[in-house]
Amino acid sequence: MHERKLLNKAESLLYKNVDSAIILLNSIPHPSQLPQKDFYRFFLLKAEAKHKKDRDISSDTLVFLIEDFFAHKKDFHNAAKAAYLAGTIYTLHEKLEKATQKFLEADNYSKLDTDYNLKGLINGALGNVYYGQLLKDEAIVRYKKAVRYFHEANNHKNLSIALNMIGNCFLLKNMPDSAIAFYHKGLTIADKYNLTSEKISIQQCLGVTYRETERWDKAKNIFSSTLSQTGDSTEKARTYYNLANVFAGTKQYDSALVCLNTAINLLNSKENIFLLANIYKSLSLVNEQKGDFNSALNNHKLYSEYLAAILEKNKNSAILEIREKYNIQTLLAKNRLLIIQRQRNIIIISGLLLTLGIFLFVYYLQDMNRKKELLEIEKRIYQLKEMAQTAQKEKNSFRSVLLEQFGILKKAALLEIYLRNDNGQSGRHFIKTFNKVVYGQEELDWNKFYRTMDSAYNGLFTQMKQELRELNETEFRICCLAYAGLSNTETAVILGYSPNTIQAKKSLIRKKLKVGKFANFKSFLDEKIKENRQNKN
Repeated sequence: MHERKLLNKAESLLYKNVDSAIILLNSIPHPSQLPQKDFYRFFLLKAEAKHKKDRDISSDTLVFLIEDFFAHKKDFHNAAKAAYLAGTIYTLHEKLEKATQKFLEADNYSKLDTDYNLKGLINGALGNVYYGQLLKDEAIVRYKKAVRYFHEANNHKNLSIALNMIGNCFLLKNMPDSAIAFYHKGLTIADKYNLTSEKISIQQCLGVTYRETERWDKAKNIFSSTLSQTGDSTEKARTYYNLANVFAGTKQYDSALVCLNTAINLLNSKENIFLLANIYKSLSLVNEQKGDFNSALNNHKLYSEYLAAILEKNKNSAILEIREKYNIQTLLAKNRLLIIQRQRNIIIISGLLLTLGIFLFVYYLQDMNRKKELLEIEKRIYQLKEMAQTAQKEKNSFRSVLLEQFGILKKAALLEIYLRNDNGQSGRHFIKTFNKVVYGQEELDWNKFYRTMDSAYNGLFTQMKQELRELNETEFRICCLAYAGLSNTETAVILGYSPNTIQAKKSLIRKKLKVGKFANFKSFLDEKIKENRQNKN
């Protein structure tokens, strides 16, 4: 199949040239009409490509169903991919326990797989979750596995990132020498393969480590080298900020002020509020050390304003604490007014954020329920199409007459039209459309069905009604449909239940009628009716 070749080609390009992979995937016409396995592969590859391009995949929850599908088919490569993406979605929703469980499932699926890049991504993701929870030792174990797999896959970019993260873990463990060793390993890879962005990131971490351990000259050399390598204004500003803290640590306050003011001039005040907050805090502290209290107060005010902006945008829950160190009474009074104003703003903003958070949480729950219902409808449509094909093959059977009476052919065709001419139908609108088509018109006329059953099977319905008095109407209908040869899935579609519900109800019927666990309903009913006739004769 041409589409399958395109999927294979897109998958082979995904880690080498994601843009080319996306072009190939977009060239597939009507992907929803692909066979189920190919459609699920298509969806997986699209989600992978979006994630690789740093696009939002938090709503691509079909991957949960896809994971189950491929796991059932024992296609553990695609099951691992789906589980990895599911864990990523949980991470985006800050459900870290569920994210960890999905990443562990992905790791388990991938044990027999040879996709080392995927293995590296899974272990890197687990390392990130553990690192975020300050489980440093567990994170190191996973990052080291990621290093091994990325080395096997020749993924030098992710290899350097994983080495950098190991260094960060050792820094958190207060083991700076071990951290420095891994930073240098990461730098070697980044340098060898000309990975500029990763190299600069590692150099920043290395420089901070030297600074925190008071190796001032090494820190200064690293940051000076970084300035000559980057053309990005934000990265330059961050480097000047780090370099300023080195100068401040060695009491070279004038040089520190020059670096901090240079960093401010490089930044966009609307997009870099976190870095600017730290810069103005450092400026205030340097001004204070020099005895310039007016400048210290003004910079401290700007620091407070950026803190308020951070709260307003809800981009960081860990707000830097304001420490007041001024001894002059006038400055203390002005500072208290600023603090009172900031606390008032925090209360107002926190209330708004709480209200917004509750609204978003309720909306999210409703959206997830709607997506679950849409996934269930997708299964039902597939079942309707299968039943329609069966009805066409068995033209004159009692079973085909029953399906035609339910309008199965017309309903399947109508839903097919809705799917092909989508016209933006989604969410609640499509759910209503499905229910209207399947259950809102041409419902099964049970009296007509019973009469047909009597005619086809020599008074069977009347005899069954006498023999099965202990059953309620729903249970009796299930027995009739089972006798007519309908499967649990087909019975579920007609009665509006799930196949699992039908199976549960059949178990209850078996108990009521004292039918053996593995006995056939049709054989049992035939035997019971035969006995009844013999008794009457």
